[in-house]
Amino acid sequence: MTEEIKKKLEERLVVLHPGELLRYHFMDPWDMDIPSLAAYLRCTRDSAVRLVRGERDITSEDARHLAVIFGTSEEFWLNLQRDYDQRMKSGGDT
Repeated sequence: MTEEIKKKLEERLVVLHPGELLRYHFMDPWDMDIPSLAAYLRCTRDSAVRLVRGERDITSEDARHLAVIFGTSEEFWLNLQRDYDQRMKSGGDT
């Protein structure tokens, strides 16, 4: 794959917020609802809604709870947030 093709493919990728990935790849397959997520994260329902809508960042505390719930690492969630932030800074909303 040439660099030009690779660049064009990357430009077409939609940047998803980690909260949206949480919903589609973790919550939905587990049939987890917002009240359950809020209870696991020890946050308000509103805060959980804002997270899965991509309206707030995943915090280190969220990452700790999500790692336990879904059998991942804290770093997995924090890296998703960091990568998202970097892509958005570079105009990655394509």
